[in-house]
Amino acid sequence: MVRYLHFISEGEIRDQWYAEIVEYLKRRGIDSINIPEMLVGNQRADLVTYICNNGYCSPLFLFEFKNELKSSSHTKICQQAFNYASIINPYYTVCVDLTNFIRLEIYHGNTQIFSSSFQSYGELFNYFFSVFLPQALSVTLNFTIPRSAVINKIFASPTYERFLRAEFVRILNKNGFCAISECSSINLEGLGIVKPDLAIYTTSCDNEQLLDCEYPFLVLEFKSYYDKTASSQVQKYKDSLLPYYYGVVYGMSNSAKIEINDNKNSKILSESIPIGNPYLNDNIVMNLINKLPKVSLPKTPLNGRYHISQLVKMGAKVSRFTPSLKMRYIIPEFSVYLDRGGVKYPNHDYSIIIDCPAKLTRLVFFDPNNTLQWCEFQNGRLVRCNIDVIAVMTSSPCSRLIDKIYP
Repeated sequence: MVRYLHFISEGEIRDQWYAEIVEYLKRRGIDSINIPEMLVGNQRADLVTYICNNGYCSPLFLFEFKNELKSSSHTKICQQAFNYASIINPYYTVCVDLTNFIRLEIYHGNTQIFSSSFQSYGELFNYFFSVFLPQALSVTLNFTIPRSAVINKIFASPTYERFLRAEFVRILNKNGFCAISECSSINLEGLGIVKPDLAIYTTSCDNEQLLDCEYPFLVLEFKSYYDKTASSQVQKYKDSLLPYYYGVVYGMSNSAKIEINDNKNSKILSESIPIGNPYLNDNIVMNLINKLPKVSLPKTPLNGRYHISQLVKMGAKVSRFTPSLKMRYIIPEFSVYLDRGGVKYPNHDYSIIIDCPAKLTRLVFFDPNNTLQWCEFQNGRLVRCNIDVIAVMTSSPCSRLIDKIYP
């Protein structure tokens, strides 16, 4: 299974950097405050890192991330970062450009001090944290901003909900879970996208083979304040991904309220988590997650003939849309892995194989005339249906690249 970089969210990348920086600085006993999507006027800087000393702080890093395949040029990406930097005045401004190439640029003021392209995102990530970050911590900073004023920036909306989500990612991922931010998924009707704030799997992110066959353990929506619309939002995510549990985390002044339901829509947990100084307590979060009953993970391949209603119950989607594989998008925001004109690449296996039921949540049948009744599988492989039907699937959870196609 491969999670293609361009088809994961910028939110997931930002939360990964946030978690790595917080843990790196904590291990070294450095007092820091890291703020994702910090308000700068009426816009939001992706990530700002403050270093603090004796009750005062100074901004060390301002990060801007881009990984979507959009028309934004590299120059525009860095210019956006410079606009924020002119107000925040960080020691370093960092542009992480993952659009059409993989590039890292670092500035001190208006002076570029590093610029390089990398062969892979992993190489870029490792360079920053293994080489540049240790060097950057030796600079002399002017600690002039009261620490309390920096912490107060966290509680603005929507910064607060981004901070809470990033904290859950940080804590869960270092404790054997895989928490994926903005987990792109096909909606219940097979016609568009839903993006749950956080999809949490019980398998580590490093174990892709096991992760591939899991329904989410828990799906969460985060809000900076109590918002009754959050319940309807998270219900859409539940209908699409079929998690065992789902819920909402609300920012409530100096605490966070978490409410969790089971997949029968019964509320099974409602508790508050205190906000630390400023980080959440790892043990409190893990004790809360561990209160949820353990689940079994079915991994039996589909074999035989299944009525479409059975497949839908296990997560498959049925779309009434008539697709054209010559289009780049047959489901909005989900790109199809085909050459121009809808031609399949010769060295890629497009077979749809459901070797565990959880993969059905990523499968869409196109049935515009409502005549699809059943489909047949042999050791997981989709082999035929009662009508000629087009079916598509993404290879991995939370991906927006459709690269499995039947027939």
